[in-house]
Amino acid sequence: MPNSTTAPLDVDGLICVEPPYFALRDLRREAPGEVTAEIAAEADGGRQATPIGISEIGRHLAITGLCAAATVNPREGRHFYLARAARGSWHAPATPQGAPVADGLTGSASAFFASPRRAAAATRLTDRDGVLLATLDVEYDVLAQPVFERVLGDRVPDAPVTVNPYSLPMPLEEVEVRGGHGSAALTVTPAMCPGHFAGHPVLPVATLSVGMTTLIDHAVAARGGHLRWLPVTWFLRADKLVHAGETVVFEGDVTSAAEDPKGALGAAGAAASFRGTARVGSETVAEAGVELLLVDDGVHGPASPAPLPASRPAPHS
Repeated sequence: MPNSTTAPLDVDGLICVEPPYFALRDLRREAPGEVTAEIAAEADGGRQATPIGISEIGRHLAITGLCAAATVNPREGRHFYLARAARGSWHAPATPQGAPVADGLTGSASAFFASPRRAAAATRLTDRDGVLLATLDVEYDVLAQPVFERVLGDRVPDAPVTVNPYSLPMPLEEVEVRGGHGSAALTVTPAMCPGHFAGHPVLPVATLSVGMTTLIDHAVAARGGHLRWLPVTWFLRADKLVHAGETVVFEGDVTSAAEDPKGALGAAGAAASFRGTARVGSETVAEAGVELLLVDDGVHGPASPAPLPASRPAPHS
C-alpha cells in the first residue's frame, strides 16, 4: 500500500488521459519524478496464468509512469504522454486456475525527461504483501495539449459511457487460427476509447496489446484446452495512432523455442515465443513480442497435434 505520509497527487491539469481509461486509485507523489498508486485488475486475463494480464499491466503502469513524468515536466500545462515503446518482465510464479481477479496491487514509477519531448519511466507492480509481480520500462513522446490537438484535428462529441469497455473482452472479428498463426480484425468505435482522449477518440496502445495477446490465447487453446501461458518477458512498440472509424488487423505467430528440449508447444513447461503486428491498411501501427511458458492445469483437452515450427531469432531493429 502507498505510504500514507506521502502527498496526494492531482494530475487533472497535467495529463490528458481521463476515467475510465485512467483507473489509478490513491495516486501519491513520493518525490519529484516518483509516484505510487493502487491498482485493481478490471479485465479477465484470458489464458494468462497471472492475476492480471500483461496488457492491463501495461495500461496501468504506463499511466503511473506518465503521472511520475508529469511531476518533473519543465513545461507547465496539460500534456499528452504517448507511450511509444515498453519492455516488461514477469517475476512471480503462475497463479492457480480460477484465481480471483487481482485487487490491492501497488504500482510505482520513477520518471525523467531525456529531452523536452521525450520522457521515460521505470515502473513496478507489487501485490498487497509487497511481492514483486512485474516490472515495465516505458518511453513516451510528450506534446503540449494545444500542439497535439492541432494534429488530431477537430473535436468530436464523446460517446456516452454506459459500460467500461476496458473491463470487457475485445470484440474481435474474423478470428482465424491455423497451427501457431492467428489473425483477427477490430473495427474501432468511439465507445472503445473513453478517456483516451476527450474529444479525440484514439484507441489506446494497451488495447492494441490486448488484440495481440488474445491471438496467443487462441493459439494456446488450439493446442489443448488444459493449457494456459505464463509471460516471461515482452515488448511493445507503437508507431501510429489508430482513430475511431479505422479497422485494425492483428496477425501473429506462436512458435516453440528452438532450443527447448520439451519441443512442441503443447507440453507443460514448454518455452515459446510470440511475434505479432497490428496494421491499418498496409501500415503497421504496432508490434509486440512475448517470451512465454506453457502451464498445464491437468484437465485434458484435445489431443496434441503436430509440433509447431521452431522459432527464428528476431531480426535486429
